[in-house]
Amino acid sequence: MSRKGLHKEIRKALDEAEATEGFKIVEASGHTWGWLHCSCGMKIAIYSTGTNPERGAQLIRQFIRRHQEHR
Repeated sequence: MSRKGLHKEIRKALDEAEATEGFKIVEASGHTWGWLHCSCGMKIAIYSTGTNPERGAQLIRQFIRRHQEHR
């Protein structure tokens, strides 16, 4: 997956998700760069453009923490 257009904090958060068992990253098109899926069926959008990419990375990390028990 090409993460070149993503902010470095978003890329770091996605790397953390990939390192954690039970999460899958699915690339999409358009304003939504992709989706982070948990094995429980929940998902969170990953945006390629945002006014506050640090907050986007924080939301991804919160999603990972909340769903770690679903591994």
